[in-house]
Order: sequence, then C-alpha cells, then structure tokens
Amino acid sequence: MIRVVISPFNVLNFPEGGGHFWVYMQYALGLRQLGCDVYWLEQFRSCGSEEADRAMLSRFEARMERFGMGGNLLLAGSESTITRVSRPGSMPA
Repeated sequence: MIRVVISPFNVLNFPEGGGHFWVYMQYALGLRQLGCDVYWLEQFRSCGSEEADRAMLSRFEARMERFGMGGNLLLAGSESTITRVSRPGSMPA
C-alpha cells in the first residue's frame, strides 16, 4: 500500500473556512479511495489560550474522525516537530 502524507495549510486554525477544508479533504478521500494510506499533516499554531487551543483541537479531531481521518492525523508544533500522532506507532521513523 502506498503511504501518502498531505500537508494542508491553515485548515486547523481556520475552522470557519469550510471550502478551504474541502480543497484538501477531497484529495485525502480520493487517494484513500484509490487504496492509499493517507495521513494529514498540519501545523498547529496556538491562539495563546490553552483552553481555546484544546477546544479547537477537539473540534478538528472530531471533524477529521467523521471522514475516517482521525487515526491518520499528524500535528506539528511551531518548531516543525510532530507533537501528536493520532495512531501512535503507525508512521515509520
């Protein structure tokens, strides 16, 4: 199986941009339908409030889960380090 990592820009931090989300999700779903193992890699930028950040991440993870991508979500911090892998151990080093 071919593993594909897509790296959308500013989807997580722009939840009100529904069309912006679909620009990338259509690729993820299409690639998955073709038999690829698709991962979504996105940089998360804090808004400065830990509570608001948790709420934003929770909403985003729920949205991704609805499309079957919750287990293939990779979040990178501002220093380009992966801070969360929704399915630990699933990506090779």
